[in-house]
Amino acid sequence: MSGTVTYVVLSMAANAGKRHAQMTQSEPDYVRYASMGYSFDTVTSKKNVLLSLTDSGQLCRAHLMCFDVDKHTLDVVEIPVSAELEVDDFSGTLEQAYETGVYRDIVSHALMIKIDVSAEMDTQALSDCVSAVGGVSIDVDKPVNLGKYTLSDGKRKLTGSVAQMLANDGAAYSENRLDSALAYRQFFASALDTLDRMGGATWFSKLLDIIVNEVKSDADINEMIELVNLFNSVNMDKTDVFMFPGQALSGVFAADKEQLAQVLNEHFRVKDVEVPADELGFKNYDGVLDSFDGVAVNIRQILT
Repeated sequence: MSGTVTYVVLSMAANAGKRHAQMTQSEPDYVRYASMGYSFDTVTSKKNVLLSLTDSGQLCRAHLMCFDVDKHTLDVVEIPVSAELEVDDFSGTLEQAYETGVYRDIVSHALMIKIDVSAEMDTQALSDCVSAVGGVSIDVDKPVNLGKYTLSDGKRKLTGSVAQMLANDGAAYSENRLDSALAYRQFFASALDTLDRMGGATWFSKLLDIIVNEVKSDADINEMIELVNLFNSVNMDKTDVFMFPGQALSGVFAADKEQLAQVLNEHFRVKDVEVPADELGFKNYDGVLDSFDGVAVNIRQILT
């Protein structure tokens, strides 16, 4: 294991100068190339990661994480497990899609986005990660009911066990407990910020044992290093963490497809690539309102 850690650290160190130059140059490559007549989408690319959390073998959280390789930004949206999908021959919730064996393909078709890497871990592994980095701070303005436990209001550093309880509460969306959904979003944003402040070499070495032994992924070690390098190059101030547009309805979470299409087109696709709402693989409901309309999405606003 120590040899792998050394390999990871040396690989990231070898690219540190290049990443620093990319971050500090007067104008990004995609701007320079565009001025030379190249179209935007030929000089910028996305790397899309589907990160899923499970509890006792059942899906409880799913996130689409979209890295812009050239602009050094990260956009994230959580897809509620109770969201209703209609994709090809599948009709059901995201939680049910997870049980089909073609979960990644269903999510990709529903969002009309290519998924480059899929990774999943159970919430006990998440708890271990939180403990390994010394906890994750959040600040909620009112108490959040998590079953037998109540997360009191105010600023605190979540321990691994409390973070696990919050992550397990994926039902908050369908039960219209928006305070819990927003608290989890704040936790996720704070976790990203915590890792960013630690630096890729530090957090990856701290979490490597958990990643190797408790995370299931279709990425090999080189792809993992690439993702760590991508994360390490992100300008965290430009990271946005979106709530999934929609509302609780009859025990499921119905997507506001028009708003979802807008978010995906503007933040998760390359320029000039747009997918209309009626092509997204989510069930149609009349009169769906976005419960999270107007909620801040930038990580600095979320954590303020």
